[in-house]
Amino acid sequence: MSEPKKITLTKPVQFGQKEITELSFREPRAGDFWNLPIEKQTVGDIMMLASLLCAQPPAVLQKLEIADMEQVLTITGGFIAAGLGMPTKP
Repeated sequence: MSEPKKITLTKPVQFGQKEITELSFREPRAGDFWNLPIEKQTVGDIMMLASLLCAQPPAVLQKLEIADMEQVLTITGGFIAAGLGMPTKP
């Protein structure tokens, strides 16, 4: 497995007593895709997968700024494309 992919949040997320400033994504395993629809994934589907991969509850990801969500979707979407054998870059 390669090194986790990390993003620094443009605006920290307060979750309980914790301030989250960075998200670190591990590479997915087969089981991570079991509940992901093969076709017509929603943003929610992809963010739920992202939640698993960065070990943060969905409530944390729901508080992200839009720019940070876009980075999360890019990273997670790349994992999905790679997992389905699709090109990950245009």
